[in-house]
Amino acid sequence: MPEKPWITRPRVVPGAALRLICIPYAGGGASVFRTWPAALPSSIELWAIELPGRETRAKEAPLHSRRVLLQQMTDAILPQLEPPFAIFGHSMGALLALGLAAGLRAQGQVASRLIVSGCRAPQHRDRIPSASAGDAELVDDLRRQGGTAPEVLADAELLSLILPTLRADYRICASFQPPEAIPLPGPITVLGGEDDGFGPEEMSGWQDWTSADLAITLFPGGHFFLTGVSAEAVQSHVFGELLGDLDTASAR
Repeated sequence: MPEKPWITRPRVVPGAALRLICIPYAGGGASVFRTWPAALPSSIELWAIELPGRETRAKEAPLHSRRVLLQQMTDAILPQLEPPFAIFGHSMGALLALGLAAGLRAQGQVASRLIVSGCRAPQHRDRIPSASAGDAELVDDLRRQGGTAPEVLADAELLSLILPTLRADYRICASFQPPEAIPLPGPITVLGGEDDGFGPEEMSGWQDWTSADLAITLFPGGHFFLTGVSAEAVQSHVFGELLGDLDTASAR
């Protein structure tokens, strides 16, 4: 069986100084990061994760098990990975980013930085519908978060394609368990939306997951601030932090 295409490389940089692995939010695909390559510094290569059940992998069934998903993602990335690398994840992607960082560390590959966006610290459970919720409740949650176009929410055929994957993703979020190899040795950057419904207290809990520094930055916008009003500011901030890490490493 051919290897599943977990990684898309919208920005390939021969001899890149750093690889940035990006994991999308619940229901999202690799195209969430389609605008990032144009703003990337020349030294950073972007790897966007394509999860089963969406976009280029739409014909595959979404995975319902957090453990299986993280294991398959780790197994796909590990043979291709060269340090240094950083990991970015938004919302569900932030939880997966933490699990991936822990899984790679257990295999001897340590992320230089973990960047988590739009996500409470794992000990503060997010308030999402259960995986057994009806379609109407899932649609209401999509509407509340504000990241889905109204015409999509009104299209029954489109929703029939989206909701099974979203339901599987919510099951993964609800089944989060502290990964092994925690705390991580590298710093964690936490990004949040000013109108996302939770604040610095729930974000500062990410300190429990690293023995290094924690930095919190808030941006204008709600849960999907990274693709909305603050898109360019988020990219600039993320790339600036990574360039700072490279400068620090080269000065040692």
